Amino acid sequence: MNRLVVAMVFAAAMGLASSSSPANGAGAAAAAKKTAILTPAADIKWSSLLPNRPDGPQVAFVKGSANSKASVSFFINLPKDFNSGLHTHNSDYQVVVLSGTMTNQLEGEADDKAKQMGPGSWWFEPGMEKHFNRCLSAEGCLIFGAMNGPFSFNPVGDAAKPDATKPAAPEAPK
Repeated sequence: MNRLVVAMVFAAAMGLASSSSPANGAGAAAAAKKTAILTPAADIKWSSLLPNRPDGPQVAFVKGSANSKASVSFFINLPKDFNSGLHTHNSDYQVVVLSGTMTNQLEGEADDKAKQMGPGSWWFEPGMEKHFNRCLSAEGCLIFGAMNGPFSFNPVGDAAKPDATKPAAPEAPK
């Protein structure tokens, strides 16, 4: 990872996670004492975001958990061609793309109008806004996100169930 991406990830993590203290275990105790929390990449714990699809997206919560009642921060690793389906989140959230190319499309937005978001790209999404995400990269996509409230993913309609079998649009030439 080049220095620019590392610097952007650090700045994003500091900015996205600064609104409240970690909600789990040692992290909460460390924050109460105002000490640094350092987690080497090798110590980050990944799990399936969709338990019925172990080959689907993987999530690693670095602040809070899927069951937290407070704000959360997390990494998500998306497989190539992943399409989340139309969905909402209960609270506002922000994302930084760390690797791969993604789209974050609003309901009804045409594929050819979707902005392609590569490493270092950022977006903000208000809570309850209908949208879908796609990973366009053959190597998959890695993002860092933070929600201003508990983690949520609310599919919209039958067609919105996450479907990695529906290919995403091909990545634009570089």
